[in-house]
Amino acid sequence: MTFDPVIWGAALGAGIMLGALYMALLWGAVRGLTGATGPDGPRIGLFMVRMLLRLAAVLGALYLALRLDLALGAIAVAAIGFVLARLAITGVMRRRGQGGT
Repeated sequence: MTFDPVIWGAALGAGIMLGALYMALLWGAVRGLTGATGPDGPRIGLFMVRMLLRLAAVLGALYLALRLDLALGAIAVAAIGFVLARLAITGVMRRRGQGGT
């Protein structure tokens, strides 16, 4: 495993962007469940679609990383970026009083 700052920086940035996308899709899914009125069927269906979108985003990014033959270190750095995005977004939401764990 060699340290290439450009690759690792790009991996960190990609992980942060993927984490932000994941959290935005999760936020939309939860808002759709809690804020909508009407029958439960369409709300649950949209929640499931957004769940599949989140899963596809994460698995697609992992597939791309493996397809590009990235080193395990770069993938780990991307995962750290993903977690950092989650922590930052939930921290902001908590300070705004909108929950977040």
